[in-house]
Amino acid sequence: MKYHKINTLLFLVACVVTGYLVHNHYKILNATGSFHSFCSMSKTVDCDLVNASRYSEYLGVPVATLGFAYSLFALILNFFAYRNPFFRREALVVLISVGFLSVLASVANFFLSVSVLKTVCVFCLTHQFICVATFILTLLAARDFGKLYPYNKKKVLQIFGGGAALVFFSVLVSSQ
Repeated sequence: MKYHKINTLLFLVACVVTGYLVHNHYKILNATGSFHSFCSMSKTVDCDLVNASRYSEYLGVPVATLGFAYSLFALILNFFAYRNPFFRREALVVLISVGFLSVLASVANFFLSVSVLKTVCVFCLTHQFICVATFILTLLAARDFGKLYPYNKKKVLQIFGGGAALVFFSVLVSSQ
């Protein structure tokens, strides 16, 4: 239970961070060159440079939008898992799956930022840290929960469907 509380707080912070990154991304795209975020501090710490790079979008969708959708989905799922013990097993299965994907994406984005762009974004680093931390906490929650199998496959697929719908809706809302 304690892991769910910490994860809920971290996912809430992740929503705020990625929401700011989405806002920052579109400010940079639509600005006339006068916009500079407060986290552009130096050549090696520059959120604007990272957010304006070709790596800031995947298939035309800002990476921050995908991060926001993941964080919001995980926040909602984690909240309901905390509140409803009969839902917890399936929620943990889904959170471990999407959490693993978020860690892979975070490692890839960190690698691109450090090795290719040679600059980092403080907000991106914050979100990447939260992805790793929440994944570890979710694994600990699953360990404390006990046996995850057998789980209700239909319920898990419904949860994944809800997550996919949330990602689709986020992409629609954030597209210009």
